[in-house]
Amino acid sequence: FLRFCDARNSSEPFSREAVDKWMGSNGVDLYIGGIEHAILHLLYSRFITRFLHSRNKVSCKEPFDVLLTQGMVLGETAKCTETGRYLKSEEWERQSNGELTRLDGKVPPIKVVWEKMSKSKFNGVDPMAIIGEHGADVIRLAILFSAPPDLDLEWDQAAVSGQRRFLSRMESHTRRVSELVADAGASDELESRHLAQRLHATIDEVTDLVFKRRSLNVAIARLMELSNVLGKSQCANAALQREALEALLIMLAPFAPHTAEQLWHELGTADGEPMSVHSQPWPLADKALASDLGSLHIVVQVGGKKRATIELPLVSSDAQGIVLPSEQDIAAAAREHQDVQRALGGRPVRREIVVLPKPDSARPHCLVNLVPGKL
Repeated sequence: FLRFCDARNSSEPFSREAVDKWMGSNGVDLYIGGIEHAILHLLYSRFITRFLHSRNKVSCKEPFDVLLTQGMVLGETAKCTETGRYLKSEEWERQSNGELTRLDGKVPPIKVVWEKMSKSKFNGVDPMAIIGEHGADVIRLAILFSAPPDLDLEWDQAAVSGQRRFLSRMESHTRRVSELVADAGASDELESRHLAQRLHATIDEVTDLVFKRRSLNVAIARLMELSNVLGKSQCANAALQREALEALLIMLAPFAPHTAEQLWHELGTADGEPMSVHSQPWPLADKALASDLGSLHIVVQVGGKKRATIELPLVSSDAQGIVLPSEQDIAAAAREHQDVQRALGGRPVRREIVVLPKPDSARPHCLVNLVPGKL
């Protein structure tokens, strides 16, 4: 394979300069192969490369820097427990109660296991039928989302429907954002701040997941979460919404190249020349914006009357969004406010009522009502 580095060299298999240019000191960045390649191609290529390195013909001691062994796609497989014969899909069915029944009327029971898809096991899924109905991007997303690339995947048709809905949401975002006018009026500051934070936090995490950790299924999940945030931030700054959608499409392109390209052209650009989404630079995260979680706006009532407003800083987030303070912490912050202390006038708090926002709310605010007792 080193010949690919210097394919037009007519005097020698390859020159060291050409190989060092492409292979460097660490070899190929990433080698992807199934377990069946571990003994043959991988072993031979390592042996040859180490031999050439010992003869000072190449700089790299190993041919590959990182090895990723992909998992198998497993299908639901029915077999007779007595004979071990594999059954076709038309020979058995699963009842509503989960019981397995043979349709040929024979008595020998059957069992269902997950095995590597094979024509001889009658457990395969025709990809062309799914592609014809949903498109290649949907099946690609379904496979990548269902399991880490290095683990086996148990094929689930429901994953196809989920990814179809995700791409449909992306199409809706593109239609809506493409019609926005940058100076169409005032935007919601809190929604804009929340969207900006989630955008840059997602860019930061997806970049790490794709290029370092190879956790492609988690990366797709983070893109789906950002898509949901964008859908709930329709009052945010128009330019920011467009920035978020453009970043989403660029990060989606490796997973759903056809859909991302189509939506990129539908979105267009300010200069009217969208070019290709695949020629765009990967988005860069603003670390400051990614860590700026904003604050929780708290309205405090004493005996049903508004007495104070508090901005409680938010300090952490997870994959589902911003992590809100506990009810106890919110109530404690409300009790300690000087205006609330003045309204209580030394009376004890008989009851605390805390109404929390939803965890993924674009405008995190809550209500605290303190019911005072008697002196």
